[in-house]
Amino acid sequence: MRRNVTFRSTVPVDLDQHPPGEELAEYIAEKMTATGLKARIVDVYANSAWWIKLEAEQRMPWALLGYINDGPAEWLLQIYSSVGWFGWLLGRSDESERRLFTGRLQALLVGDPHFRDVRWHSGVWSDSGWSSNPAEQDGV
Repeated sequence: MRRNVTFRSTVPVDLDQHPPGEELAEYIAEKMTATGLKARIVDVYANSAWWIKLEAEQRMPWALLGYINDGPAEWLLQIYSSVGWFGWLLGRSDESERRLFTGRLQALLVGDPHFRDVRWHSGVWSDSGWSSNPAEQDGV
């Protein structure tokens, strides 16, 4: 499953804010919450992106939203696992939660008129092997 998505958005954003995108991160968190996945902005991450966290009883994946403004890719959102390396060693996984998050995010991005040019990537966001479907495997 692809975990990096680039897109364009018409949600009003103050590009002079550093980093830009708080308004868009709030919008995405609100829309994700409306789908039943309670989401909130945690903070600015590494002074370059907005950290969006899902809240639930179990550990849930989290995401970073950053402004890249590189041709068709205006925004980049990356989904991260909540299971650390030690958890992976112990056999823990949040794959089903990441699939749920990714599926709901995809529905939002393709169903909301504020978003367009949705491109999912498995590697770096600037790769040419993007797909409009996050579940599509590379080379398919």
